[in-house]
Amino acid sequence: MEKEESRVEEEEFYTEAAKYWERVPPTVDGMLGGFGFISQIDIKGSTQFLKSLFELEFVSFQLKDPPSRMFALDCGAGIGRITKNLLLNHFKHVDLVEQNLKFLEVAKTCLKSYSTRICNYYPIGNIPVGLYKIQDI
Repeated sequence: MEKEESRVEEEEFYTEAAKYWERVPPTVDGMLGGFGFISQIDIKGSTQFLKSLFELEFVSFQLKDPPSRMFALDCGAGIGRITKNLLLNHFKHVDLVEQNLKFLEVAKTCLKSYSTRICNYYPIGNIPVGLYKIQDI
């Protein structure tokens, strides 16, 4: 009974989230909940984080399996803000996953000049991530 109740709550959560995102404009300001002015700060911090990961392979202790720079997956890609301003600067190819088709269509337009580096656009709809093992995504 408790497991069924938890599943229902999870479905309601994702349904409400999808309804929320349907009302959000496909803009940087929309993606950041009205805080579009922090976009560059966000990108700068994320760039520093990625650089620190990649630099680990050059420090005194070598990573056994350093992160590859071949592919990245932008989950919850929205309009492609992170792909365009961050991931394409650090990875050769990027796939985008987004539940809101409106956002994904804007991303396709915004990223058109990077078409040789964008492998796939995945419109997943309202599918709870909890249904998958995280390593399978």
